[in-house]
Amino acid sequence: MPLPKKGKNEDHTKFMSRCMSDPKLIEEFGDEQQRLAVCINQSKSLLERMDDYVQVNPCGDEQTEALQYGKPKKNDPRKTPAKPSERKKGSKRNKPKSASKPSNKITFSKTTEKQLQKLVTEHNEKVKKKGKGSKATMARLKAVYRRGAGAFSTSHAPKMSRHGWAMARVRAFMYLLRNGRPSNPNYKQDNDLLPKGHPRAKASLWENIRKKKEREGDKYKPSKPGDSDRPSKEAWKRAQSMTDAYLSPESYEKLKDKGMAAEYQGRKVELNQPFRTPKGPKKFSVYVKNEKGNVVKVNFGDPNMEIKRDDPKRRKNFRSRHNCKDPGPKWKARYWSCWQWRASSPVKGGGCGDE
Repeated sequence: MPLPKKGKNEDHTKFMSRCMSDPKLIEEFGDEQQRLAVCINQSKSLLERMDDYVQVNPCGDEQTEALQYGKPKKNDPRKTPAKPSERKKGSKRNKPKSASKPSNKITFSKTTEKQLQKLVTEHNEKVKKKGKGSKATMARLKAVYRRGAGAFSTSHAPKMSRHGWAMARVRAFMYLLRNGRPSNPNYKQDNDLLPKGHPRAKASLWENIRKKKEREGDKYKPSKPGDSDRPSKEAWKRAQSMTDAYLSPESYEKLKDKGMAAEYQGRKVELNQPFRTPKGPKKFSVYVKNEKGNVVKVNFGDPNMEIKRDDPKRRKNFRSRHNCKDPGPKWKARYWSCWQWRASSPVKGGGCGDE
């Protein structure tokens, strides 16, 4: 089957769009991630400049993040191992485990450090302008870059350079910093490098405990005060404050602060209790605490759409369309839309609130 080829003067973005939507390619590569890898292969000019990717395409986050999508499946082309001559263990510049935490002591070539510094500056300017997201630091990006460069020896996208693979991971991390969530839910490898105020950093303690339980099985024993892996009091406090932030909609009933009184714009309201809003702007509203601990009002639900969640087919289509397996934080509308469309529970929101 002939593959799409990039024209001599064709814009990279237009080519990628054309390639990804090619009917024959879709038929041959049904999996979007495999199709992406094929299209990147066909984009010769991009690959030839991959080592200078930061300078060529400083805003091309989606393309580089896609290269780091989750755990590759059995036949995923990203499982391509590096050539034996390219495989490395350790570093002449940096000590073992130097990337286990953010560190300015990690060193790279002047070119790489200059590129990383440029990314830090551009990222922080965006965060300041938008007024949301976490700032980046050289110490964190250096650790992520080193991890990405090390992972290259195990598996990577076809024809990808070590530098390009590491930069892809850096960009995925910056997306996580800006948006509070990863572009792909499978990207969790660098949560331990996130700043304390980041929502995923707060929730990562529970993730680490879960992994430890899976790893040790029946032999699992909680760490005791004095143990090297015992979380600090501050870490426990942060994690406990976020136990309900990323629960699945099915686990919503277990929220500890359900119905708890709070203050919103000078009046008392109940948290996590959806109510109907006949006057709009949406079908329902709910008061919740956001990542900063502030009470906010979330509007959700199409007022012109009937909720038929008792129809298994309709429910399945809705939840698939809105990616309800990963509904996001509860201070976003998608979380509550997914919650309303869960199985075996009546539609909530009988009252009309206080509006």
